[in-house]
Amino acid sequence: MNLSLLDSNLGYQNLLADLKSGLINHAYLIVSLDENLRKTAFTKFITSYFCPSSCQTCTACKKIASNNHISVKVLDGKNKIRVSDINELAEDTHILPIEGDRKFYFIDNANLLDPRAQNKLLKTYEEPPKYVTIFLGVSNEAGLLSTIKSRGKHIFLEPLTSRAIYNELVELGYDEIVSQEAASYAMGSLEKAMLFVGDQNYKYVYEETFNTLISLKNSSQIIDHLYKDIFSKENILLSLEFLEIFLSDIMKIIAKSNIDLLTLNRDYDLNLLAKSFTLAGASMALNAINDARERLKFNVSSTSVAEKVMFDLLEARYKWQ
Repeated sequence: MNLSLLDSNLGYQNLLADLKSGLINHAYLIVSLDENLRKTAFTKFITSYFCPSSCQTCTACKKIASNNHISVKVLDGKNKIRVSDINELAEDTHILPIEGDRKFYFIDNANLLDPRAQNKLLKTYEEPPKYVTIFLGVSNEAGLLSTIKSRGKHIFLEPLTSRAIYNELVELGYDEIVSQEAASYAMGSLEKAMLFVGDQNYKYVYEETFNTLISLKNSSQIIDHLYKDIFSKENILLSLEFLEIFLSDIMKIIAKSNIDLLTLNRDYDLNLLAKSFTLAGASMALNAINDARERLKFNVSSTSVAEKVMFDLLEARYKWQ
């Protein structure tokens, strides 16, 4: 990811202010749904620390870019970090820095660490050696122990704009139309946009979910949509994500918000849909999406979840008129 994408991000500016003031905290919790954005924020921060101009050409910048800086350690909770791995990290913090005067540690997807590993990390995270800063990256705080959550400074990264994601994809060489569609799907996440451009199924589910929302007018039509592939076990979570994006944009239109729409090039259809919802109705529809996700967690069949969410969407459109 282009490091400059974070230049205007208020969350990152909050982090950068600590560096500029020389008051770097001992522990940070970086919160963003976008894994790429979390990693980029950490990379940009340590690059600025070891090279104030972030020149990208000096030895320090090159080592950071290639994940080869001896004073920087990166782990990922997706890789089943064990208690023994945390022990090794804790022991490493007591070794004085060799390059520069500070050591940085980053554990991304820290919410995936099991409670034993988190408990083992706690003492080092809350009171590391004075030359150590530990970053934890999470998509949300739900999986973290309360003791971990309370020990670090919280940095909430703003989602990227659709325009920024579009520009980044075009710069990476993707077709302009594909980049627009991916940016509208991404909901502020370059990570999701990259999934979109790399998998045709994302585009199919996006288009079919939008068409379903447009065409669903009464309960007798539910059966026509119920067995679509977008509501299969494999695709239903993705379809719910798309519905959340569309409904969020509908709320912006109803509220006459100045916030940019995430769904690009669908203004006519979105405005048409907005006329059939009140603000309360759109809010009720979004709640139905969250309820559908919870039902899936309890192993309710995707068909049953899809049927209920469509009934709920219809109720949200017409009950609150």
